[in-house]
Amino acid sequence: MSRTTTKPFYAILNVLEHAPTKEITKAYRLLALKYHPDKTGGSEEMMKRINEAYGCLKDPVKRKVYDRTGSVEGAENDVGGVIDEQDILEFEQHYRGSSLEEDDVIDFVTRFEGNVTKLFDYIPLSREEELEDHKRLLKFAKKYIDRHGTERMKKNFQMSSKKLKVKKKKSSSNAGTSLEDLTAQIKANQARRAKHTMKQVSAK
Repeated sequence: MSRTTTKPFYAILNVLEHAPTKEITKAYRLLALKYHPDKTGGSEEMMKRINEAYGCLKDPVKRKVYDRTGSVEGAENDVGGVIDEQDILEFEQHYRGSSLEEDDVIDFVTRFEGNVTKLFDYIPLSREEELEDHKRLLKFAKKYIDRHGTERMKKNFQMSSKKLKVKKKKSSSNAGTSLEDLTAQIKANQARRAKHTMKQVSAK
C-alpha cells in the first residue's frame, strides 16, 4: 500500500516526500525485482513508471524541481531560474563522491575505451586543479576497468592517466566558474542520464 503523498513519483516508489536518497534507491531495487518484465508476474508498463520515478528522484536537481512543481517538464532546458546557486551547491553536496558520479565516470571510460584525457570536461563540477578530485575520479575509473575492462581499455587508461596532471590553481581574479557554465554542466549531465535511462527502458 502506498504511503500518503500527493506526488505520483513518490507514490510509485512507496516512499515519503522527505525520504533520503538511500531509501529511494532501496525502494527502487525492491520494486525492480518484483516488476521487472523478465520476472514471473512482472510488468513492462509498471517497470517504465518505476524507472521514470527513480530517474527523477535520484537526481538532486530534478527532484528539487519536481518537489516545487510536481513536474520535471522544462527542468533540463529552462535556464531562467530553475537552477540557481543553491541548487548547484545542493547538487555538488549530493553528487561529488556519490554512486551517481561513479556511474558517470564508468559511462565515460566505457564510451572512450579507457582514455581519460577529457574526463574533467565530462564530469560536472570536477576540478582539474584539485588533487582529491584526480584521486577520486581515477580511482572510480581504475576500479571499473580492472574488473570489466578489455585489454585495450586497460592500455588506454594506463597511458592517458599518466598524462592527466593536476593543473595549477587559477589566480583569484580568474578563479571560479560562472553560474551559466555550472548550470550547463549539470544540464548536460541530466540530458546524458535521461538518454541513457530511455535506452535501458527501450531495451527491456
